[in-house]
Parts: sequence; structure tokens; C-alpha cells
Amino acid sequence: MFSERRHKPSKIRSRQPAPKGVIQRAVGFELEVGNWHTYEHIGDRRFFWPWEHPKLPHEDFILFDRKSKLMEGDGFSVEADDQRPRLPVSDIEIITEPFEESEQGFRRLREVSANVGAFYEECKSKTSRLEYDRLVKLDKIKTARSLSPKYFFHSVGPPEIKAQGTMGLKVEALEQLMLDLGENPAGREPQEVSKRKHEGREWLFPSQAPENARNILTAMSPGMTRQACFRYGREEWAPDGKEWQASPEMLGFLSLVINYIEMTRAPLASYARAAFFLLARTDFATMFGMLPPMERKHFSSDNGDHFIELMEKVPWIEFTRFASPLFENGIYHDFPERNPDALKALSREQWLRGISQGVDHFTVERFPDQRNAWRLESLGAMGKKTDTDGDGTPKPIFELRSVKSQSDFRETETFMRRFFLYVCAMNRKADLKYGEIEKWDDLKV
Repeated sequence: MFSERRHKPSKIRSRQPAPKGVIQRAVGFELEVGNWHTYEHIGDRRFFWPWEHPKLPHEDFILFDRKSKLMEGDGFSVEADDQRPRLPVSDIEIITEPFEESEQGFRRLREVSANVGAFYEECKSKTSRLEYDRLVKLDKIKTARSLSPKYFFHSVGPPEIKAQGTMGLKVEALEQLMLDLGENPAGREPQEVSKRKHEGREWLFPSQAPENARNILTAMSPGMTRQACFRYGREEWAPDGKEWQASPEMLGFLSLVINYIEMTRAPLASYARAAFFLLARTDFATMFGMLPPMERKHFSSDNGDHFIELMEKVPWIEFTRFASPLFENGIYHDFPERNPDALKALSREQWLRGISQGVDHFTVERFPDQRNAWRLESLGAMGKKTDTDGDGTPKPIFELRSVKSQSDFRETETFMRRFFLYVCAMNRKADLKYGEIEKWDDLKV
């Protein structure tokens, strides 16, 4: 019978936490590989059910803890990653080193992506179309070094890669990023119409349906932000007798806040961070502190009343009950138990006021109900940590999650290259879209 005990070998080194404060500016990647499950052989008991794993030897294997390091390669490491915690499965995750936003960093990215591609293809070659239910010893793989001869992976089907990128991005670049993330820039038109209008353009999030509601909300957030700022400037605030014009920092920051509120309105049948395409690793209070002094002073005064008033000007959100929980309709988490009320301790108003007063309650550290705070995982988990730009400008750190699934690593390699150049272009205010930049020299145009 399968033992649910988890084990983390003492020889495996966990990743070290990032240093406090400002960190090296860089772009990194995580590649989640489905259908490759990882085990350690401990050799004296049996747990595999023969009807689920008919070709596995009935020796004892044990699952790894999440983030246990299994292998090391040139510029990357391989870790266990629990994708389906209710099942006896640990998929693998390939973590690259961070790449500096420079021509040298781009060259290193191409080297490392080639190394990862060689590792992926070698692992893939160990199983054939007819032999998916096969156990492979990691120390037999030559393109990366196994940390123990007892480590195996079990291939149960064709591998599927989900790529995600981590980057530091200037606050003022958020508005354009969210427009680019939304596959449907016009908001409501069918996918085919949008693509005809933008022929040849590459999309960060190709949808599976003609209209994708989550993409539409992401693309519409900047427009909703501009309407709210226009209404607030005309009706509520006129500094120096002039109508308020929101700064680029405010437009980017508020677009992300609106997106978070919209994405948490629907019931979520997963973990909390899965609600967001663009996940803020730096907390929102730190981003609020990056607004220009005049805006920061105004919207933090009176215990954040003005910030709430600004949010009430947002189309659609003006009908939102700000006293209701952020996850008003619940989160149906599968691990360790279903609890739709687990994250209802934080109201929208409490979150927004806290941000304006320097506290982001939508993080593990600051969540009002500490019994369930662990469910927030990496939301704002880096706190005040930021990247820095060449001129010393702090850049919040974001994670672009699960762009798309694919089995051909060449597509993943193309995404890594284009995404790196896209982030560099955004931070340099270059008017270039994702997919329009193929080489470093394109940034000099």
C-alpha cells in the first residue's frame, strides 16, 4: 500500500532565500514539466498499485518534498514540484539561473537554454511512444548531474512544458504589459477579429476559445484605470487648481490592483496564486511607495479614504461591495482539504487601505487569518525586495505564470528568448511588442 509519508533527503540543498532589499536585476525562468514524476528508491517496502503502474518494479520508492533539488546542470537545476497534491505525484521543474538585462546576459540565456534543451531531449529519448510507463535512473542522464544514484523519474506520458518567467519591471511599464497580456486588446471582440487587426503579432497567452474572459479582464484593466483617474481628477482632486493627470506609475500600479480585484471575484477551484496571470512577488505596499510624492501623499492621507474613493470611480468596480472579502465567492483548494471560506478574512477595503498605509495584507506574513495564510504561497512573498535599473530606479519583481503548455522544447526556447528581450524593451521604454524582437540589436533601433 502506498505510504503518504514525504521525505526530503538531507544531502539535497534547498534554494537560499533572496537577500534583503535590492537584488541583482535579472530575468529568470521556471519550466514545469508534466508527466515526468520523481521518486527516491529506499528499497524495503512496496506501495505502487499494480493497476496504476503495471510496468513498475514493486520496490519501495518515496516522493520528494516540493522544491527538493534532484539534479544540477550548466546554468540550471532540476527540482521536484508537487503539481497534484491529492495524488501520489511529484512532477519536475527546471529552474534557470537569472540572466542580467544586458547583451552578455542574452548570450548566456542562449547558452543555458541550449543546455536545458539538450537535457530535455535526452530525458525524452529515454522513453518511447510505446514505453511511457518506464522508470529512468537520473544518474544515467549525461546532460545534468544527479545528486544521488537513488533518484529516478517515471515517465507516464509525453512531457508537457509550462513556462513561466520572473522579472523586475518598472511600475510605469505595467500598463503596457497588461495590454500585451490580454489577447483581446479591444476588450470584447472575437479572437479572430483581433488577430486580423494585428496580423503577425505574437501573443503571450494564446487562448483555447474565441473569447477568453480572463484575458479580456487583463486587457481591459488599463482602460478602466484611465477612466477612473479621469473621473477622480475631474470630480475630486484638482492640485494647484489644475485637473489631475495620473502619472505613468499610477496608471501601471492601479491597472494591476484592478486586475487583482477582478480576478478574485469569481470562485476559484485551485490555489490562490492561480487566479493571476501576472503575480506580484514584491508586495503592493512597496509598489504604492514608488508613486510620485504628490500622489503618494494624497492617496495615503485620511487613512486611505482618497484611495478608496479613487477605486470607487472604476467602471464596474463602483458596484463592488468593498466591505466584502477579496475572495468573496470562495477558493476551493484541494490540499489538504476543501475549505471555500479559507481566505475570506481579508476584505477589499482592508486590503486597499492597508496598501495606502504601507501594509499589504494579501501576503502570508500580513494576512489577518494566520491559520490559512499559507494558502497565499508566493503572493507578495518577496516583500520590499526589488530589482534595480541601470539608473538605480527600483523595479518590483513579478512572475508571469504558465504561459502555455507545449511538448516541443524549441517553442519554449523561442519564448524564453523573446520574453527576455521583451522585458528589456519594456524597461528601456522601447516601443516594441512581444515577438517583434528576435536579437539584441533589435533593442538599439
